[in-house]
Amino acid sequence: MIIKKLYIYGFGKLNDLTIELHNGINVIEGMNESGKSTMMAFIRSILFGFEGRKNAHLRYEPIHGANLEGPLKSLM
Repeated sequence: MIIKKLYIYGFGKLNDLTIELHNGINVIEGMNESGKSTMMAFIRSILFGFEGRKNAHLRYEPIHGANLEGPLKSLM
């Protein structure tokens, strides 16, 4: 699977974010606390499922009250 685009409507501190990925290796860089690990957790959650309510600290509930959702656009 090749992930082409991320649409993050609400996940942790990320809100209304669209990220396009290109063929090959994509490097995500940024300052501390800019959301790099949150973005990786979003991809992991979309592919393998969101954490249950018992692990609320791992659910990345949106900070600004948005819905916890967002699709991936991929090529198979």
